[in-house]
Amino acid sequence: MKVDESSLKKLAIEFKIAVKAVFNKDQSKLSTLLEPYSDVEVEYILSQFDRYGLNVEYEKSGLRVIDLETKTIEAFKFGYTSRTSIQEGPPEYHILRINHLNAVKKTKLVESVITYPSTDKLIDAFRIIFAKNIFKKPLNEVIIYAKVRRLKAIIDKVSEAGFNQDLCKELNELFDTLSVPQRNKILSMFDTILPLSSFKGIRYETKYAPPYHAIDMRGQKCKFKYNSLHLRKTVDIIERWMSVL
Repeated sequence: MKVDESSLKKLAIEFKIAVKAVFNKDQSKLSTLLEPYSDVEVEYILSQFDRYGLNVEYEKSGLRVIDLETKTIEAFKFGYTSRTSIQEGPPEYHILRINHLNAVKKTKLVESVITYPSTDKLIDAFRIIFAKNIFKKPLNEVIIYAKVRRLKAIIDKVSEAGFNQDLCKELNELFDTLSVPQRNKILSMFDTILPLSSFKGIRYETKYAPPYHAIDMRGQKCKFKYNSLHLRKTVDIIERWMSVL
């Protein structure tokens, strides 16, 4: 079953306009648009507007429905959910973050708590929801499947042409909610199986620019070897991705 692209684009734009209206004290537009969706789907749609890095001690902020019947919407800050991810950044951040681990705090309903995703990103989100309902799969499984398919296509391009700004941007968008260790555990799935002593695979490290780089068998930064990455089976990458969450 194929969903018309123009219909998806119209839906995405309507949601962006409706979210904008929330900050002008009009929740009716967004509440009406959310009515056909389940509670899991509603949270997923609203999470597309989450803003990361607004506060040091919280991972993100965004909008959520607090009454599923009336679709009443409030703004919240969300603490980190992983002890691994709180280790990023200066040490003084770690204590602040661990004190808010898994916290959900209501905050002022102002536009700065969200970010507006691209229309294409919202379209992809609705595609995932439709796939969930068509194939009767859990939402999380469908999300990861879609990400893995996109990741394999990106890695294939990297293997052939190396890194460029556009590919690094695509990887960042794909991994936007993952910590450095989580990203690297997934990237290690593509390590070469060729008998090379000077090249192992690709990793992510914030101290480098760009942060995506090649490593050798000792884990040191090295020269990239073209057409050497190993494109693993989709099911194996999905299993690894789910294991790091």
